[in-house]
Amino acid sequence: MEQPISQSLGSNLPWLIRRSGRITSAIVAIAVAYLLTMNLPDELNLLIPYDVGVAVYLALCCALGEPQPRTRPGYRAAGSRTTGWR
Repeated sequence: MEQPISQSLGSNLPWLIRRSGRITSAIVAIAVAYLLTMNLPDELNLLIPYDVGVAVYLALCCALGEPQPRTRPGYRAAGSRTTGWR
C-alpha cells in the first residue's frame, strides 16, 4: 500500500519560483523595461519589454527544473571516490 504524500511539491519551493511568483516577477520586469524604453520608437518600446518578460519567466522555469543534488537521496559529491560496479 502506498504512503500518502504529506506535502505538495510546491510547498517546498521559494515563492519566486512558484507559478504566481514567476508570473508576477515577469510582469514587474515588463513594467520596468517599459519605463526604461519609453523614449524609444513604439516598435522597440513594445518588443524589448516583451522579450525581457519572456526571458525572466523562462529563466525562472529553468531554475524550477534544475535538480537539487544535495537533497536527492544517494547523492555523492563530485570529488567522492566511487569504485563503480563490482
